[in-house]
Formats: sequence, structure tokens, C-alpha cells
Amino acid sequence: MNQDDDAPELPPDDADLAPRPRAGYRSRPAGLEMTQRAALMAALVRVAAGLTGLAGTLLWLPITIATPVLAGVSILMMVTGCSSVSKATRSVYPRLTFMVAAACAAGSLIVVALTAVLGAGAFGPVRNQAAPPAGPPTVTFEPPAGR
Repeated sequence: MNQDDDAPELPPDDADLAPRPRAGYRSRPAGLEMTQRAALMAALVRVAAGLTGLAGTLLWLPITIATPVLAGVSILMMVTGCSSVSKATRSVYPRLTFMVAAACAAGSLIVVALTAVLGAGAFGPVRNQAAPPAGPPTVTFEPPAGR
């Protein structure tokens, strides 16, 4: 601070223009605005769709060449959903991101454990399908019986 006698004077206090709140009064903490709520709900839907997609890909669908792509897209949806939750609620609910990310991780680990124990496609439509016949596969161009 400048302690010299020739220091310029400061302007007068603006207390009469901007009233101060009463002593002991606390305003209610600001919650989420509607745009933040919409972003939060969209992010939570994205997280839920990613987890459902991962479970469906590993436990329902038969294993094909597209399985790693579908599982990767599902994991990407969960990750982007968690980052969107963080952006939407960073200032109001800082621990919500941690809880959503922990729920995603726990759900993913449960799906992977079920896949390891029960096998891929364990709940799918081909779970009770008979094994293919032994021998080399053949292709015939004969009409089906009865035609």
C-alpha cells in the first residue's frame, strides 16, 4: 500500500448504492439450472446405454467380427457420459462424477466377470443351439425336400 501523503484519495464507499445482506442471512445454495439438468440427464442416459450395450454385446449377441467394435463403442459411450456428467455438475455436485464413474466400472467388471464365467452370448438366442455336425462342411445346391 502507498503510505505517502501525496497518495490519491480513494473514491467513497458505494454502500448506499449496493445494499449489503442482513447479518446472519444466507441465501439458498444455487442448484442446477434447467440446461445443466438436461445435460446431466443426457449424460446419464448415455452412461446407461453404454453399460446396457456392453452387457448386450458380451452376454446376448453371438460372437462375430463386430463384437469388439460394439463393445468398444459401448465403453466409449460410458466414458463420454462420465465426462459429460463432470462438465454438467462440476460446480454443484463434485462427487457425483466419482459415483457415476464407480458405478460404470463396477457394472463393467460384473459384465466381464459374467462373460468369463458363463461364456460369451450365454443369455442369447443361440445358447441352446445344437452343435454343428461332425465332418467337413458341405454346400449343396439341391432343393429342399418336398419340392
